[in-house]
Amino acid sequence: MRLRLAGFVANDMQGAVVEVEGAEDQVSRFLERLAAEAPPLSSIQGLATTPLPPTGEVGFKIADSWLGGESQVLVSPDVATCAECIQEIFDPANRRYGYPFTNCTGCGPRFTIV
Repeated sequence: MRLRLAGFVANDMQGAVVEVEGAEDQVSRFLERLAAEAPPLSSIQGLATTPLPPTGEVGFKIADSWLGGESQVLVSPDVATCAECIQEIFDPANRRYGYPFTNCTGCGPRFTIV
């Protein structure tokens, strides 16, 4: 909530859909920061914006994925588990201790998870 925007993000068969609502200058900042602060393995293939009338959204949520249409999403290659995830896996105080499928936006999901 750094930019005080409301809305949601969801996946569809072509990628991610993000709908944000807030002050025009904050929405512009969000768009500028989207690529600049993207996770290391992400790849923005295209970006389209459509102005919509405000709906009075409160908060920001991760919505259910939308199915339908032709898939155009790339499957990311396997990469090594990052240091942060390794630390979580081997920290007995962490809720992910010993969990073999730990991943994050830095090291990405393993091919077998996709």
